[in-house]
Amino acid sequence: MAAAAEPIAFLEGLRVPTGPLAGEPIRLAGFQKRFIRGALKRDTSIALLSGGRGGGKTRLSAGLALGGLEFRRAPGGAVRLRGSFPYGKRATIGADGNGRRPRKEVFGPRAFSFALEEDREVHFLVGHSFDKPLASLRAGTLDLTDTDEALVMEADLTPEIQAATWVRTSLPGCGPGSSWACRPAFAAPASRPR
Repeated sequence: MAAAAEPIAFLEGLRVPTGPLAGEPIRLAGFQKRFIRGALKRDTSIALLSGGRGGGKTRLSAGLALGGLEFRRAPGGAVRLRGSFPYGKRATIGADGNGRRPRKEVFGPRAFSFALEEDREVHFLVGHSFDKPLASLRAGTLDLTDTDEALVMEADLTPEIQAATWVRTSLPGCGPGSSWACRPAFAAPASRPR
């Protein structure tokens, strides 16, 4: 039970980002709390939540994953976002929304090293859109550290970026105490295995 208290409190501290309930606190249903408690028991190695469409499975999973992101105030009014993409765990690669199952893969250690070792520009974007940048390596606002366990990301969201209209609408309340989902995306060269 104790292991589940912090994730439940974290999730219920978030706010609905869009839709008719936008801005309202998230309220977990009883079955969602029971799932979290069971999934986080010390002797549980795999947890499965099954249910109909629209039952909150994806949002619950995404919310639990958000707990790994950390926001902190940084010098000069920036907000520092820190998170990691763990290796050796299943990651959703494509979910086209056409009723098909999402494609999932497991990435091995240092899977993104080609992008880091070849001095490529790497962007941290909203919705994979280059006209909505949050940070980048060459701008000095993105730092990526590749270890055997995970790709660790630190992005400084400058006051100018925080003030952009598309940031305020896409990432409302961006700052310490707020959270939202992100996932790294690297374009692998055609000549290299993914």
